[in-house]
Amino acid sequence: MKIQTFLPGIYPRSEALVHATQALERGRVSAAEVQAQYERDLAGLLELQRAAGLDFLSDGALNWPDLFRPLLDISAGLEAGALVRFFDNNTFYRQPVIQGSLRLRQELLDDWLETFFHLGRGITVASLPSPYCFGQAVQDEGGHTPAELSAAYAQELLLPIAGALAERGVKLLILQEPWLAVHGPANGEDFATLQTSLRELKSALPNLLIGLIGYFGDSAPCWEQLKGLELDAVGLDFWQTDLEALERDKLETGLICGALDARSSLVEEPEMVADFLEQVQTRLAPPALYLSSNAGLEFVPEPIARSKVERLGRIAQIINGRQGGSS
Repeated sequence: MKIQTFLPGIYPRSEALVHATQALERGRVSAAEVQAQYERDLAGLLELQRAAGLDFLSDGALNWPDLFRPLLDISAGLEAGALVRFFDNNTFYRQPVIQGSLRLRQELLDDWLETFFHLGRGITVASLPSPYCFGQAVQDEGGHTPAELSAAYAQELLLPIAGALAERGVKLLILQEPWLAVHGPANGEDFATLQTSLRELKSALPNLLIGLIGYFGDSAPCWEQLKGLELDAVGLDFWQTDLEALERDKLETGLICGALDARSSLVEEPEMVADFLEQVQTRLAPPALYLSSNAGLEFVPEPIARSKVERLGRIAQIINGRQGGSS
């Protein structure tokens, strides 16, 4: 079985881009100079992934301030709220606030996709919030339940955006789901809504690989829910989830191994991670296996993130070499 590699979520900006952005705010450089540095960051990230041999190419969501903010630009009925801490990290997000019915601003979609996904650069993997994540994160004073908000997001925003991404060359869509991993299994209504939303998404887009990754928490308590989702792959944060806590199984869905720690500056040893992946294969026997960091690498400095990307490629080379690259 060939292990496939990709980067999920947001990749950190270089110090040069951070300093340029700060200088722009102080009136010391022009917007054109910041954009030029942004283009250098993006080009460097794309070349880094190609050199590492990653199977799917990401733009690193370099211009996403957080997991939700760009959705505000493409959605009617969604506004920016207060800054909220992103779990136990030293990062924050603007809490989306529901202000009426959610609706995709279709007339802005083409420009929005190019701005936030850079699809003309050969991008083949993209990340978006999962429906459950969205329903739990947003603020709504209209009396809607999280399940209702989750369903509205899935139907009105996620489905058309995912379809447009697939039409423009994206092969793998990653749905980010920290809420389940951190807070444990969803209640009956919320989980039934998630199941239905993902089943409909996959049915509408059968040629798009769709995976959901849980991170920042132990996914063992919600493993039964996760592995029952009708997707191409589900992902676990193996820095928080003990493999031995998962019963031996022969999975029917692919598995995304979050085996590199996105919140640690320690750079993993490729041979040790390759050994662990073989243990995963033996214990869970997934039909397809993907390797990534457990979350977006935005939580570490860019030089550390760069080293972890290189490790992703090296780990895949080791284990695919051990197994003869068989599929």
